[in-house]
Amino acid sequence: MADLNSAASLFISGWQLSGIYQFQSGAPINFSNIFFNGSFDEIDLQGDQRSTDRWFNTTAGFVTASSAQPVNNVRTFPLRLSNVRTDAINNIDLSVIKKTQILEGKNLEFGRSSSTPSIMSSCPAPNTNVTQATFGQIVASNQANYSRRIQLTVKFVF
Repeated sequence: MADLNSAASLFISGWQLSGIYQFQSGAPINFSNIFFNGSFDEIDLQGDQRSTDRWFNTTAGFVTASSAQPVNNVRTFPLRLSNVRTDAINNIDLSVIKKTQILEGKNLEFGRSSSTPSIMSSCPAPNTNVTQATFGQIVASNQANYSRRIQLTVKFVF
């Protein structure tokens, strides 16, 4: 019976769990110097209205004709708008470590670490060139954050 208790104790004890959660609002989107005949408040779309085909309101008053774009003048449109941002960073990192004593003063540690194991991906910035057909769309095929990563470790501590 004592052997059963020590075997169960060997399996049950020595576990360590840690995690880090990170949330950041997305970075402000850079715009070129363009002509705009609307309200800045109408440019941002709420999260449920936003998609990769329409990240912000492209009909809010942007002048899209190539011939109507400023060439050599003082900036008339802000570089960034505080309410028009890229995708938020929503990240969780988890780690599980099992520490097992194998001899007096000697331990074996098995670990598994995961980065962003279950949170959704982050899209890159949308196209802000008003003269292109993809204006306001996210057309890049990559994601802006790291892909999901899993790391397994074995460490002998003496």
